[in-house]
Amino acid sequence: MYKKSLYTFLCRWNSLRAFYLRWRNPSQIEQWQVKYGAALVTHAYANIPAYRAHHEKYGPVSPSIVSLKDWATLPTISKRFFFDYPLDERIDRNRSFPLQWSHTSGTSGQPISILHRNNRDTSRPKSVVFSFLYSRPWVIPQMIFRLRVAVISPQGNSHSISNQHKQHLFIQAKAFRDAPLDCLRKLVAFKADILKSLPSLLMDTATTVSAHDEFQTFHPKYVVSYGDTLTPVMRNYIETSLHCEVFDQYGMRETGVLATECSRHDGMHINAGAILLEIVDETGSPVTNGDEGRIIVTDLFNYNMPIIRYDTGDKGFFFPTACTCGLNTRRLQLFGRTSEQLTLGEQKIN
Repeated sequence: MYKKSLYTFLCRWNSLRAFYLRWRNPSQIEQWQVKYGAALVTHAYANIPAYRAHHEKYGPVSPSIVSLKDWATLPTISKRFFFDYPLDERIDRNRSFPLQWSHTSGTSGQPISILHRNNRDTSRPKSVVFSFLYSRPWVIPQMIFRLRVAVISPQGNSHSISNQHKQHLFIQAKAFRDAPLDCLRKLVAFKADILKSLPSLLMDTATTVSAHDEFQTFHPKYVVSYGDTLTPVMRNYIETSLHCEVFDQYGMRETGVLATECSRHDGMHINAGAILLEIVDETGSPVTNGDEGRIIVTDLFNYNMPIIRYDTGDKGFFFPTACTCGLNTRRLQLFGRTSEQLTLGEQKIN
């Protein structure tokens, strides 16, 4: 009981520190990332055979990280890394944290499974997922736990609709597409403050609301789009139909939330407290702010199955200037993989 309470306290404390990091100056943000990045690399080299073999093959061997320049000398990995090495060589089961598996969708190739700490304390708490709500550092993250959140999720193929907690409503995409009117009635009754889903599902929601008078009272305060490219036309249609403000978000099943728009809607702020996100050229060297390159990410707190310098397959650039919202974390312009949706009769295929 004592260990569990201590673990919970440390997770919440670390999450708060990571949350408030976004208002600190860039050098302090870099120091945080170097500190936790170096600790992660040291752990991976000592305890994860696959990383040790990868470093010895591609260099440097037993790296010393004292700056982000040193970080850029580390070898990158891709999805191929997860298939080249056996599972037991890629994980550390000796750590005492509760564990949980997550699985990618496989839309960009073969799906992979990732082992995490089950609370994902720094990359997936509400204070990060809905960080766009905070415009000043004295707004405490705990306030967001009062918000009612509805998610239309693309994960899974069942007709699941769950409301396990009074402030969370979870609807699977198949249930929504098979019975959109029933699902929307549940959303109206739930009175969601925030609706989160893929752009295509949000478009379906907006279209259905516009076509039926009974749903004209469904006006979530905020809508979060993730997973696919949100075009300006889509954003405008969703905002007009649902009378809400739309925020775009970039994330991966492998690592959690990577970046989120602020109220300025001019690029996405990096989740720098938990994620080290780089943009590099074809040789793996960092590019100048404003130049487009490949997006490389590191989950700074996954010690069970480290994700270090992972090539996402996406492209983007860092804005060369600071955001007027006051946050000091870097802003990302994403040029990611896009998906198209075909409608065949009553069936929609991504």
